[in-house]
Amino acid sequence: MSQSKQTAYTHYIATVLKNGGRALGYLCPACESPIMTETPLDDDEVMDRMTACPFCEVVHLKMVSFHSVRAIIPSGAEDAPSMGE
Repeated sequence: MSQSKQTAYTHYIATVLKNGGRALGYLCPACESPIMTETPLDDDEVMDRMTACPFCEVVHLKMVSFHSVRAIIPSGAEDAPSMGE
């Protein structure tokens, strides 16, 4: 990961926590690096979004609830063209 991306990721998580947000950790489904992610503040809310690992940059889907995070690489994602193609 580039230094600027690592700095942005670290700053984002620090800002979330400083502002009263919550974060949980999970392992990247590609490289198994530990990642922190913001969680919803409501117990019954679920956030789902595509994201890129800040370490290996593999895109994956994360589903985040108040208590847990599930991350998967969608089927066929490895065959998708990159953003620059």
